[in-house]
Amino acid sequence: MLILGSSSVASATDIYREPWHWGADIPSVVLPVKPKDTVRRPSDFDHFRFREGTSMREVTAFFGIPDGFAKQFPVTRTEGVPTSHVGEGAEAGTFRYLLRGGGEVLITVKDFHTITLVRRYGRNGSEREIYRR
Repeated sequence: MLILGSSSVASATDIYREPWHWGADIPSVVLPVKPKDTVRRPSDFDHFRFREGTSMREVTAFFGIPDGFAKQFPVTRTEGVPTSHVGEGAEAGTFRYLLRGGGEVLITVKDFHTITLVRRYGRNGSEREIYRR
């Protein structure tokens, strides 16, 4: 009976660790007025001044249009938590920029005006936190 209980707990938490479901449809409210080529160098993300009040529209104006958007928050580089499971609003999710030479930058937003987390992942799986609100 104890083993069955442990199994039930494990399956109940699996809903919080799902593969990413990236979409190519970027919400129009974050698109810059004049789109430019997307930045692909990791060092550009390291030197950008993310701060409280930075909006996704400012980010896309500087870095270009992201490669994807998911209605999920990061758990790991390969898994996410659907925003509906944690009671977040319609504008919550994660934007993805693919980097030259491999790797990616994930920008998590509570809404399109509030960036909560920016992480860069190397092609080898390394992780670097760039900003946290």
